Amino acid sequence: MDSHSELWLVTAASICVACIVGLTLRMLTNWMLERLAAGTAYRPNLLRASEIINALLSTYMLIVGTYEKCILIGKGLVLEYYVTTLLLSIAYSYILQPASPNPMSLVIKYWDLLVHEESKYENGRANHIPDQPEESPPHVDGLRRRGGDSYVPMTTAQDIVTSYQKRKPHSSLWMFIKLAGPSLLGQFLGLHTAIQWLHFTWDGYLTSHHVTKTGLLKDCIICLNTGPIQGFIIEGFLAFLYAVSVQRVSNLTIFGPWSFFVTSCLQSVVTTIALYAFVNVTGAFANPLSAYALERECLYDIIVVLNHIIVYVFGALAGTMAFKIIPKEKQMVTILAYSSAFLFLYCFTPNILDKSYIFM
Repeated sequence: MDSHSELWLVTAASICVACIVGLTLRMLTNWMLERLAAGTAYRPNLLRASEIINALLSTYMLIVGTYEKCILIGKGLVLEYYVTTLLLSIAYSYILQPASPNPMSLVIKYWDLLVHEESKYENGRANHIPDQPEESPPHVDGLRRRGGDSYVPMTTAQDIVTSYQKRKPHSSLWMFIKLAGPSLLGQFLGLHTAIQWLHFTWDGYLTSHHVTKTGLLKDCIICLNTGPIQGFIIEGFLAFLYAVSVQRVSNLTIFGPWSFFVTSCLQSVVTTIALYAFVNVTGAFANPLSAYALERECLYDIIVVLNHIIVYVFGALAGTMAFKIIPKEKQMVTILAYSSAFLFLYCFTPNILDKSYIFM
């Protein structure tokens, strides 16, 4: 076995170990919470604890996989990097449940509340929040969220909204914070848990491949290699593309019991192609959490921080909002129009993505 094959095998094994640990902890903690919640008055609090834990463990598995893949591309194993991305995308469609490690999924989930919360209170329908798992955005690099909450014994938005429906109506943003807060907290904790896990396992507890890469966790990894305007457009488009592809592909049921697997494969192909096109431009994240995980050591200059927020936060948010605002029948036309315009500009203006276009 040559050194490249060995490195690929070690990376795959490390990702599998992290996922097994995450899945085991999630199964045990949710089993305990299910038993504790049965017939008790602490169900709402246990519900929030379940949301935090599920988001924490999903984010932990995601970030560990992201960093492990960085070793491959850092060693020049480009083909192995994209193959790993493809396979990992399919696997994450199954195992990153029941909580998405992408903050934009919460915007989609509670979109109706954000834009129509006042009228719902006035009409006495504040406890109605439609569940739309098929429209959930990718976890990372366009990874799709599987529908259903198979590991959570309690509903999420229903209980929390019901607990507030008899109180004075809050603003839409405040209610969103109340609902999404546990998941956002879990994502934040999961990010730092993953970093600590990598520090622990790479510092002599795995192979020499990892020991020599411990500096990767402390180095500044620059993913934004274009101006903030171009980056904003690209990340927004990718967030929109991933969400639309998830929505369209998830509705395919012609493959019977294999439908979910086939649609996961199709979504992963879209993810890998988009990653290949833009990984050297913005990183093709469409997920503010993943972008922060890799660029966090670079965010010490105010200009860099502002560019990062514009591209990875506002860009992904704009794409997510476009997905919810643009009618479904016009979404594919929007994607085709954007892609055609980008290809045209890139062919006739090859330096359109150069850093010379930075405005700050």
